[in-house]
Amino acid sequence: MPWWKVKRASLENSSMVGIAEMAQDGRGRRLVAAQDILKGTEIFMESPVLWVAQEAGMEEVAAQLQDLTPAVQDSLLQLCQSSSLPPEELAIIEELASGNDQLFALLRVYLINSIGTPDGGSAIYLKASRANHSCRPNAAFQFDKERQLRLVTLRPVPSGEEVLVSYLPEGQKWGFRCRCCRCQTPDDVRPFVEEAV
Repeated sequence: MPWWKVKRASLENSSMVGIAEMAQDGRGRRLVAAQDILKGTEIFMESPVLWVAQEAGMEEVAAQLQDLTPAVQDSLLQLCQSSSLPPEELAIIEELASGNDQLFALLRVYLINSIGTPDGGSAIYLKASRANHSCRPNAAFQFDKERQLRLVTLRPVPSGEEVLVSYLPEGQKWGFRCRCCRCQTPDDVRPFVEEAV
């Protein structure tokens, strides 16, 4: 949806979503609509707490994470750390952390929660990084030139429904087996091959 058709969120309705605690299915904290939200509504706008250029290596990521204030580091550690990572990525961050458990946890948070930005970099947003994936999302990320992220609804979202975005193009994997309603429902319209992740 073009930015000029987005219904802007005012300060008084910037709390259209809340953060729900751990779900019974094992999913961590996530965004949930706190009220009925119309299609095309900007739920919130957020600046990144960390942005990393595309060409940056993990050493630079580690340095930027260590330069953050303790309060921001604590906020980052509240994001998901439980998703699995490829063994080669784990080996890299274990070596970088050199026994520093907090740095290891922050690097895991970065790898699991960072969001790709249009300029090819990646960023962590304290609210938006809590949006879980669905192959049938009800919201999407939009970015401006300053890497401000807007979370905008793609369809009406009733109060209590989880706010979901798509992490990837059709057919790609993200390091987990998708269990969204679209992937759990038989579908004879699109090809679907289930592989162990």
